[in-house]
Amino acid sequence: MGQDKKQLTKLLAFVKELYDDPDNKDFAAGIQAIVGQLVSNNSVDSEKIDEIYEYCLEKNARNQAEGLYDGFPLESIKDFLIEDYVCMERFRRKGDFLNFAAQLFLQIENISNAICNDSRFQKIYSNLIASNVPAYIQFGGKVQDRYRDKNNTTINKLFFGELELNKNGIDKKTIPLPKLEIFDRVKSSLYFAGYGACLNSSTRGEWNDKTNGIYDIYLIRCRADHRGSANSEKQEIRLSNILARPNRYYAIFFSDLVYFVNKITEGAFLTENLFKYSQSFVETNEKYIISSVLPSALFVRKEGFQPEYVPISAYGNSTRFEKGMVVTVTKKGGVITKIS
Repeated sequence: MGQDKKQLTKLLAFVKELYDDPDNKDFAAGIQAIVGQLVSNNSVDSEKIDEIYEYCLEKNARNQAEGLYDGFPLESIKDFLIEDYVCMERFRRKGDFLNFAAQLFLQIENISNAICNDSRFQKIYSNLIASNVPAYIQFGGKVQDRYRDKNNTTINKLFFGELELNKNGIDKKTIPLPKLEIFDRVKSSLYFAGYGACLNSSTRGEWNDKTNGIYDIYLIRCRADHRGSANSEKQEIRLSNILARPNRYYAIFFSDLVYFVNKITEGAFLTENLFKYSQSFVETNEKYIISSVLPSALFVRKEGFQPEYVPISAYGNSTRFEKGMVVTVTKKGGVITKIS
């Protein structure tokens, strides 16, 4: 009985902070009712104490989840992510490392799926992948200030490496963003939504470290869910190293989740500039009227708009054109590149 009272005293101390929080009135009232009933019956049920203790822990886990996802830009999935976080913490308390990792990766997967199903990101992805755009920007530069490193690392090479064909022999660059394999979707989401496609010399190491860490979580998820085909020898070595040190990887995997969520949250403001940049690779053809022909300048106009200057590189010789002539104007990124 003395030991049980000590447990109860410890429990009451644990929940005191929750009682003092004015946002937890209903929670506190419920706990007080249960504890009061136990005390009035002059008995303490250890299972009830454990139940209350777990209830308090889940309350704390929910508070932590709400803090992590505070300000998260994908509001439509936020509640689901919080529930997954609480479930993840439940597995941690039970010492179930495999399911802890699986529930953690589920949050990353759900975030990635939401990003990959967004029409803006699908356009960004298709425009930049198809154009073989370099993966990196100049240090301190903007999204358009890109350079080719010694390995000519394009965005698709950053995502897919040298293995540009999937297991069915299909070129990954031709696969729509939502249809990519899950880890390719994760990398795409982090690169576009987290970094705004602005990796540079100071962030490349961080990118490699964190994507490798998330890949480790993915491998454990697959082991927990018994998904996928047989692992390679290299994958089995990675799995063995992780499974031999689960207590260490609880912390490592959790830090990778926090990094991923924070990066997506912080990167939200980069999306608009990235979208505009991706549109610069889109080619359009429209009908215009020649509004003015000068010896060294040519202007075209679309009905209802002001005349636009045509760069000489787009037409070569103005003598071929006459005022009032209807022409086809080709633009790329809003810039006239050709008239015919």
